[in-house]
Amino acid sequence: MNNKLLPLVAGVLAIAMGGMALLGAGVAVVPLIPSDLDAKYKLYAAARRPAVDHLAMEAIDTVRYHQDWSLATDENIQQLADMFPYCWQEDNGKDKVDRCRLRSLDEVAGMLGFTADETELAHVYLSELNALSQDSGGN
Repeated sequence: MNNKLLPLVAGVLAIAMGGMALLGAGVAVVPLIPSDLDAKYKLYAAARRPAVDHLAMEAIDTVRYHQDWSLATDENIQQLADMFPYCWQEDNGKDKVDRCRLRSLDEVAGMLGFTADETELAHVYLSELNALSQDSGGN
């Protein structure tokens, strides 16, 4: 495990600063996504079949753009959403059946060329985003 991630076991100290919340150990881990971008991630994720987890998308882009949300354009968000569904056709003997599954965060991170540390950091962000989402009632 990356030594920078070890303090993450500390409880979250909800202090907003510089676009992220800080852990009690002083390590920035919780991305605060601007609400207009959060709405775009939700919209583009829900439009995919099967629907994509918008929080996984946000976690990936938090790492990919180093929390510089000016780099997260509509086109980039849509392209990321399109990376999650993996669809194919199966021949069941009578006809062809469309099948789809969602790629994992690890698979998409690999497609984007993330290192193991970047992928691990995306998982940390996803965990924190999920916790914040549950605390706020899933919104």
